[in-house]
Amino acid sequence: MKKILLFSVALISSVVLLAQNCQPVMPDAATSPYVVYDANANHVNSGDVVWVCKDLTVEISGDGNTVFIEKGCTITLSGDGNTLYMKGTGNLTISGNTNNPVTFEASVTYNDNGTGNTLGSCDTLKYDYTDAPKAPKKFCNVWLGLNEVKTHKTLSLYPNPAINVLNYQISSDVNTATIEIFSASGQKVYADNIAKKEGEIDISGLNKGLYLVRINSDKGQYTGRVNVE
Repeated sequence: MKKILLFSVALISSVVLLAQNCQPVMPDAATSPYVVYDANANHVNSGDVVWVCKDLTVEISGDGNTVFIEKGCTITLSGDGNTLYMKGTGNLTISGNTNNPVTFEASVTYNDNGTGNTLGSCDTLKYDYTDAPKAPKKFCNVWLGLNEVKTHKTLSLYPNPAINVLNYQISSDVNTATIEIFSASGQKVYADNIAKKEGEIDISGLNKGLYLVRINSDKGQYTGRVNVE
């Protein structure tokens, strides 16, 4: 009887990580304070967008940052309330609290010693660099014109920023299409079939922030960005 009880407790207390393909959107360079590290460092500031080049050892001790990490890094997340994305392989140790989400490729070795952190695992994690700044050559080579998420055609979205309603417009030769909206963390928050070349979407239920809007059609893929206020 004791063995069964102990096994049940272990199951309840374990962290379940759901594997998926993740596509976090990097914030607009015009509105976000980017900090890029190409050497080992400790980021003590709060509220920044932090980019960590590959094969580095970095501690994130500040709070409320959004952090993007390349492969091969050793990261200590000691701050609170951060959003963090990490490619594998690498090592991640968490001692901070209420970091949400902390998303990493399945190949990353992690240890969560904090409380209230929300963890998620991705089979593959690809950053969308469309709105990321063009860093100087001395920084990560991954920034040099790289765009892992291919943008085939531009999607017209207005108004931008938007509040309750978002209008879209695509080329007139499209016959069938679906529209999807993704949050900055890569979570799909809206999906529907569309029959019109132009129309409007009710976004009153979305939180404030940057979103990726994608239309897949018989004529190709259209993508755009919108800030929801």
